[in-house]
Amino acid sequence: DQYQTADISRELSLFFQIDRGKINGVAGCLDQYVAVIIAGPTQRFSEADKFVLDQYLMQGGKILFFIDGARISLDSLHESASVALMNDVNLDDQLFRYGVRINHNLIQDIQCALIPVNTTVEGQAARFVPFPWYYFPLLIPRQDHPVTRTINLVRSEFASSIDTLAAVSLRKTILLTTSPFTKVSNLPNYVSLEQVRNAPRKEEFNRQNLPVAVLVEGSFPSVFRNRMLEGLGIKGSYQFRPSGQSGAIVVVSDADIIRNEVRFDARGPLISPAGFDRYTNQIFGNREFVVNTLNYLTDASGIIQLRNKEFRLRVLDRNKVRNERTKWQIINTVVPSLIIALAGILQYYIRKRKYGKT
Repeated sequence: DQYQTADISRELSLFFQIDRGKINGVAGCLDQYVAVIIAGPTQRFSEADKFVLDQYLMQGGKILFFIDGARISLDSLHESASVALMNDVNLDDQLFRYGVRINHNLIQDIQCALIPVNTTVEGQAARFVPFPWYYFPLLIPRQDHPVTRTINLVRSEFASSIDTLAAVSLRKTILLTTSPFTKVSNLPNYVSLEQVRNAPRKEEFNRQNLPVAVLVEGSFPSVFRNRMLEGLGIKGSYQFRPSGQSGAIVVVSDADIIRNEVRFDARGPLISPAGFDRYTNQIFGNREFVVNTLNYLTDASGIIQLRNKEFRLRVLDRNKVRNERTKWQIINTVVPSLIIALAGILQYYIRKRKYGKT
């Protein structure tokens, strides 16, 4: 809802006008926007809505997809165990056509956030102890891309892996990955807080650097090419484009990356920064990742490419420094003083000649 993305909305409003809304199958309703964000959908997209997104992309549009591959509630885990199920929002075929597949699985990672767990038995005063929660991977940003090169680790919750598919006209860049020690579980998957008490088995965490966020750029093929459009429920007039101009999408397989924590009290909603871990009081790079991504996609002038610039300090020649140290100390201290003194003397004689005559 609007509260769960309030922090990102506030940050993006410094650069863009932010509108919220539904597509409702209206052709061309997105054409006025430089970018569109799909943030954590929980209901299936209609074919009409998919068509509107597709044709927006065919016109060179930019879309950020934050879509959970798995569906599970952390709140339910505090009460009892839960089962992670597939989150089907009817976009798999569309993303597949665009060269990306969000796998319906669940990632565990040795590099992860902490979660407090009550370690006392029932009837005693609660005592919460932080444990590594392998279902909350801390994702590694790519260091040679302007979107991610300067940001901190990105905090995720119940993320899934992403596969990239071959496509001649599309260029793919992996932006966020897991660590070299990752485990993947197929769905449905049993999840319980009791799992924190079990030490991880290294032989199970044998997957490496799995993609969780992927940038795709180029000329996209329409997912509706060679399909009958009548009967899809598309509203308004349109001119179908079977292929597109140069556009871009970013696909992220965890919608929690764009979310912020919300608490309510008598004053109203209390919004935490995106990526904030209230158990360690650390802010991860979630906000910067989203803002940088949108700025990159909409940056026609190429200003954000300046992030690729590297400034290196040149190392001095130690032998030359030692041998010529006295000379350069004299040049840097005595010579400026002499110049100032000569300038003062010269000014004195000029004034004397100018005003000394009667």
